[in-house]
Amino acid sequence: MEKLQQRKLFVTRSFEFTSKGLLYKFKNLTSSFEIEIPFEEIGRRKIYQRLTNNQALFFAIFMLCAASAKTYYFITGEHDDLIFTLIVLGIFLATSLFTYHSFKDIILIEASNPQFIEFYSGRPNKETVENFLSELHSRSKQFLIKKYAERDFNLPLETQLEMISLLRNRDVIDQKEYQELTNKLSGPKSNPIGF
Repeated sequence: MEKLQQRKLFVTRSFEFTSKGLLYKFKNLTSSFEIEIPFEEIGRRKIYQRLTNNQALFFAIFMLCAASAKTYYFITGEHDDLIFTLIVLGIFLATSLFTYHSFKDIILIEASNPQFIEFYSGRPNKETVENFLSELHSRSKQFLIKKYAERDFNLPLETQLEMISLLRNRDVIDQKEYQELTNKLSGPKSNPIGF
């Protein structure tokens, strides 16, 4: 999966893999931006979060009750205040939309800039999002191992071993992979140039 597109009401988020990272595009009614986040800045940890706005929910329920009462009185003919009934219904609909928009079921991935990358957990569906995040971690790991865990004879061995330790500390590689990579780097010291 090369791309993930997520929409919720007026918000569109797009995530696309590049050769060096993740291209993140955000768009809503009033603004838009795009940023490429390098694999080096993307963390491994996922944080699952569910956010709701209870005040807006209670206000929407209150407005529903008021709108229901006004509609009942309008239909039974006890009051003919159609404009006030429509205003109450309009406020109820606006509050309902705001409540729906403020509800978030999200997955946060740690990053350096921005601090977190936010994914809607169920858009388009949970399986697609989880598959995309697995692919993100897989590509990130492959990129970082290729960049930091291959022997470079222009750099001191200690510096390269520190880079592998950094990969281990960031949970990019496990202990077994760490041992394999350090053994590979510390192995034969033949210079391909022939010196």
